[in-house]
Amino acid sequence: MPNVAWVLRDGYDARFLLAWLQQADLPYHVTPVLETGALARRKKLRRVVKSYAWYQYPAMVLDLGALWLYDKVLTGRMQKQLGRFAPPAPAPYTIDDINEPRAIEHLRALAPDVILVYGVGILTRATLDALPCEVYNIHSSVLPYYKNVHSDFWAYCHGDLDKIGITIFKLDTGIDTGNIALQRAVQQVCPGAPLTLAGYKCENLRLICRLLPEFLAQYFAGTVQLRRQPEVQSTGKTPRFRDLWRYLTMPKP
Repeated sequence: MPNVAWVLRDGYDARFLLAWLQQADLPYHVTPVLETGALARRKKLRRVVKSYAWYQYPAMVLDLGALWLYDKVLTGRMQKQLGRFAPPAPAPYTIDDINEPRAIEHLRALAPDVILVYGVGILTRATLDALPCEVYNIHSSVLPYYKNVHSDFWAYCHGDLDKIGITIFKLDTGIDTGNIALQRAVQQVCPGAPLTLAGYKCENLRLICRLLPEFLAQYFAGTVQLRRQPEVQSTGKTPRFRDLWRYLTMPKP
């Protein structure tokens, strides 16, 4: 039976996907690994602090507080639509960061035929070279237009609703720049009334559950056709208080 390792950043998305995985009848052995993200968050916080001058620290606190509240509100709205999910049992193997030696050692010991990642930190070149197989990322946007972790937020705020979806691509050392294996927009699979941002995020999770078996079937049949991403202007920054305020005051669909 083909062997798949799936590394996910711990959180609501991961719990939904792992609950689906426990019920899915996949013809593959899929081993989940949870990344806590603690190390990545500390690194990001240091980068954020360095990006502000000392006299901008009050604005920095406002930005970080608004982002924390946004995450809590969106998670609550998603829970209303999809339900609450307890931590998976048995608990997956847990790491702090996918680039740490312990994580690489564990992934190598699993002897996977392919590794999937979702929501984890950026893999370094050393990590990619040390892993025993190809790595594919599951990204929540129609690449290449919106990159980074808040891609669905920016696509929604800019009105580019056809750019919200899922892209599965072969990982390289860039930020969401690898060759695309499979891609689908939410609007292509969910026609009808406009969705809220929480609704789009929920549909993205459902879309992963549809695309992942399709991708794995193609991968193990050797029929994946990779295509290069076109060169376009993309958006990928972390939203600040003013951006989140614009979102909150947008007319709702």
